[in-house]
Amino acid sequence: QHRRSEQARHALEQQHLRYESVVTHAPGAIVVTVDGRLRFANPTALRLVDRSLPAVLDVPLVHFMHPDDRDRALANHAARLAGQPLPDSPFYRIARPSGEYRWTEVNATLIAWEEARAVLLFASDVTERKQAEDQARAARQEADQLLAQAEQATQVLLSVVEDHREAEAAVRRSEQLSRLLLENSMDAIFLTSDDGSILQVNQIACRMFG
Repeated sequence: QHRRSEQARHALEQQHLRYESVVTHAPGAIVVTVDGRLRFANPTALRLVDRSLPAVLDVPLVHFMHPDDRDRALANHAARLAGQPLPDSPFYRIARPSGEYRWTEVNATLIAWEEARAVLLFASDVTERKQAEDQARAARQEADQLLAQAEQATQVLLSVVEDHREAEAAVRRSEQLSRLLLENSMDAIFLTSDDGSILQVNQIACRMFG
């Protein structure tokens, strides 16, 4: 009986060591909070916030978030505790002592921790992905602006072309009216230049003055 008990204890210890190894070497941040305060953080989480374990234990999790993200995080936390769908995005900016912010994508679940209701959170650093998305979004916006400017320029050009066509049509109408006036007037008409040179006369003028 004693031997079986020792074997069971050894098996539990080995299982605990395996779990501890998985958590310690996990590529993502793993933290546990009770009443919103940090009770556990794996090495990846400590590297993410760039702090030591004593510096983060018993500190409210929102303390490490961007001020603009804190209300949203608290609302999501309350919804999670109530078993409701999260009302907002699971992306948060984590503050480092240097003033740098790192974007994280967070997933969480409720657990029991030392006989208390707790939240187990898994966070991935997605800063580079968010930066790439922001750059792509900015490029699309710039392309849209350039397209809008090109469309505006096209409309202006079309308007100029239309104005030019209307001006040409007006000139042709004026020339046609002038020609009709010359051909059908009962009076002698002379068109002269500034220096008095005769440029054009109508038929009546020709008959009157040879």
